[in-house]
Amino acid sequence: MNKQLSILFFLILSVTYGQIPAGYYNDAQGLTGYQLKTALKNIITNGHNAHSYNDLYNAYESTDTDHYYENDGTVLDMYSENPTGPDPYNYTHHNRTCGSYTNEGDCYNREHLVPQSWFGSAMPMKSDAHHVVPADGKVNGMRGHLPLADVGSADWISDNGSKRGSCADVGYNGTVFEPIDEFKGDIARIYFYMATRYEDEIGSWENANDDGSDPVLDGTNDHVFENWYLNVLIQWHNQDPVSQREIDRNNAVYNYQGNRNPFIDHPEWVNAIWNPGPNTNTFIINESFSDCDNMVFDIVSEASNKDWHCITQYGEANSPAIQINGYQEDVPSKDWLITKNKIDFDSYTNEKFSVFLAYAYGTTPLELVYSADYDGNGSPQNFTWTAVPNVNIPVPTGSSSPTEVTLSDIDISSISGKVYLAFKYYSNSSPTRWTVDSVKITGDNAGAVNQYIQAHTKIFPNPLHNGEKLFITANNLSIDKVQIINISGQQIPVNYNKQNHIVELINLPSGIYFIKLETDKGTAYKQLIIE
Repeated sequence: MNKQLSILFFLILSVTYGQIPAGYYNDAQGLTGYQLKTALKNIITNGHNAHSYNDLYNAYESTDTDHYYENDGTVLDMYSENPTGPDPYNYTHHNRTCGSYTNEGDCYNREHLVPQSWFGSAMPMKSDAHHVVPADGKVNGMRGHLPLADVGSADWISDNGSKRGSCADVGYNGTVFEPIDEFKGDIARIYFYMATRYEDEIGSWENANDDGSDPVLDGTNDHVFENWYLNVLIQWHNQDPVSQREIDRNNAVYNYQGNRNPFIDHPEWVNAIWNPGPNTNTFIINESFSDCDNMVFDIVSEASNKDWHCITQYGEANSPAIQINGYQEDVPSKDWLITKNKIDFDSYTNEKFSVFLAYAYGTTPLELVYSADYDGNGSPQNFTWTAVPNVNIPVPTGSSSPTEVTLSDIDISSISGKVYLAFKYYSNSSPTRWTVDSVKITGDNAGAVNQYIQAHTKIFPNPLHNGEKLFITANNLSIDKVQIINISGQQIPVNYNKQNHIVELINLPSGIYFIKLETDKGTAYKQLIIE
């Protein structure tokens, strides 16, 4: 849930209400990447006491009651909750459980955010309260086992604004289901929990039952998600921080079944596992043209029938590719290869572009352009297109000898906003045979650097007795400045020895404080308890 909490207020809530058992995460300290994920898997598997599926309705009394919006004690359902006004309908615990339904508001049931068909309705996944939540029966049915992602054009919208329709996220063009913004981070952290808790099993869930899991899962036990879907989850996680409702629900589920969602307790661990360093790139586009029915580009032709078409060879290392070929036919060509959806460049930093190209014959250039005003419909030539910065595609000279060119890691980070990207081929005469393959755009998720710093800086001892020295470890980061802030937001004087990473605290009363660490790559905040 996005409550727009300040960093300090969020830290206060985490300290006051977190209720993480002492030493619960000791075995995960100092780890990153998949080693951290496996350590967390062991922690949250031990102690997990699976209950029956029917017991969930009892669990919802403590895990999913509305104490946050109307505060009326009704069932808190992410598919019907209106966070800014009256709910369209409400449910009372144990009343009007499904059963059959025709309309929204008829009854509520149990929604597997990770569909149970993906794992064959097996236990303990089927009854795991971390991901099985109360939901209106009608909306649950409309979601089915569709991927949870961002919708472009909706074909159905629920009373609270959840919707089903075509995917707006780059990398997938099928039908998806989108919850409202208020709960996107909650759902992302639930998916990261499932990828971790069931690390030993989840690699076998991909398409095991022809049930829609294939677009989401990549068939591995460590990375787990397809790149496009990991991008969606990380973006939802970063844009919608942990809320008090999530913290309380995590505590209630822990009391009910004995394990926790570590990504609510430690949100920084998402990037520490799946994006473990400031220079680790995420694929925004990774198109090999091996399956042209599901590629991230649309073929748009404005003149003649000399269009882009997929081929089974002549790409990079003689792999499949896409090609346009008007050799010996001087007919007008106005052909585009345009991303199916807009790319949100503001969600990433350090964007880089790579591509394999081959050309022969003619002198027709190939251009790489982008547009912010193109809407995915109509003739592309009627919209504004700008050359992608720094990408210099050679102009053919007419030679019949094929020339191969690989452009790698070209900086295109000056592009901003949401834009369509396109290869543009316009020819009136002297056509060229162009082959395109291995189109890649990578970038760092916005906010990932600070998450990295958060995960790779530590303070100890904590709790600390007044008069003791505070030590900082920084994993090769340069800590330039340290500030201490009390719970009222007041800055406290501090002596910081930069060379030895030692902080001397002077006559501080016992209580909760916050350490602000300013490094050469960004800022991190830490909680400090003085006894």
